[in-house]
Amino acid sequence: MTRKDYQAVADAIAKVRNDRKAPNGGLLPLEVRHTIEEIEDAIADVFARDNDRFDRDRFIQACTVQV
Repeated sequence: MTRKDYQAVADAIAKVRNDRKAPNGGLLPLEVRHTIEEIEDAIADVFARDNDRFDRDRFIQACTVQV
């Protein structure tokens, strides 16, 4: 996979994270945040196995940025 692919996945995760915010703009419920973080970690594990140069921290950060 390419950096473009990794970014597309991170953008999709960020979109879900942003779409799930409380109607008043508040934080996601703790259980939902933990689930999203577990998904991010699992996907990052797959990407890291695929590419030795994959930057896990950069990917996780990209998953939290609004798109």
